[in-house]
Amino acid sequence: MNKVFFLAILFVLQFAIASDSTPFPPLWPNVFVQDFVEISTFGNLTTRDVGTYYYNYTNNTQCLSRSNGQFDLFCGFNKIEPLAYYQVVFEDKRYIYFPELNDCCYCCGLDDGYAVLNPYWFINPQFLRAINCYGVPAYKWVVYEKPNQQGPNQYIETNQENPLD
Repeated sequence: MNKVFFLAILFVLQFAIASDSTPFPPLWPNVFVQDFVEISTFGNLTTRDVGTYYYNYTNNTQCLSRSNGQFDLFCGFNKIEPLAYYQVVFEDKRYIYFPELNDCCYCCGLDDGYAVLNPYWFINPQFLRAINCYGVPAYKWVVYEKPNQQGPNQYIETNQENPLD
């Protein structure tokens, strides 16, 4: 009887440890605002950028502000200077706005395959490990993007309500 009890406790502990070490896959809410840090590498060039992502899937709108749009993959390469900018998506069209230049242009849209991301844009995210990101406990994932399986991208998230407070 003691062996059965011991094995049952061992099984419960293993299950608890396994379920604690693998978090649920990332899922975006339909509406949120999130500050971010983005590190990108283009050949030998590594850039660091900060910004805010305003996302509203319910109303089919989003706004992405960045401190430096110079190397943005959408339309940033058309600017030589490191300028702040906004990507605004509404009515299935993406616009780029550089406030310092008071310059705005149409970038792309739904017909080009670019619109507001679906909250389920990840394809079978793969959990890599728990990490410490700028002093905040976080989870690191490898994700591919729907519908054309772009990637892999590394996605880091925290489960803390206010991680920077």
